[in-house]
Amino acid sequence: MQLLSDIQKIFDERGVDKVFSEELAIELGKMEDRPWPEWKNGKPISKSQIARILGTKFDIAVKTVRIGTETATGYKLDQFDDVFLRYLGSQNVTRSQPTPVMGEFRKSRGAALLIEATTVLLPPI
Repeated sequence: MQLLSDIQKIFDERGVDKVFSEELAIELGKMEDRPWPEWKNGKPISKSQIARILGTKFDIAVKTVRIGTETATGYKLDQFDDVFLRYLGSQNVTRSQPTPVMGEFRKSRGAALLIEATTVLLPPI
């Protein structure tokens, strides 16, 4: 789950919805307080090791992504929506997954707007 948290942090800090596998491995390798810089035999985690972990543990497959004019293997943020919510909880819900506390939400130009809230009154005990 530390890997998921760190991947989410990379997406958030960059403010992007796509990242190349190579860039993800480099960014993870820069996190000195994490296991990624010395993942195996003192070497940083590789893009193939990331792909293996994400594929086997979370069913997230690397895919071909286009960023600007470049195309390479990588990940799209929406591939992680369910996994971030399931494993990281509500404090880390991604931008594309608004979680209603009460009422109904409707997306409007990317923002979640509260449409209706319901108050439930319980009878006295």
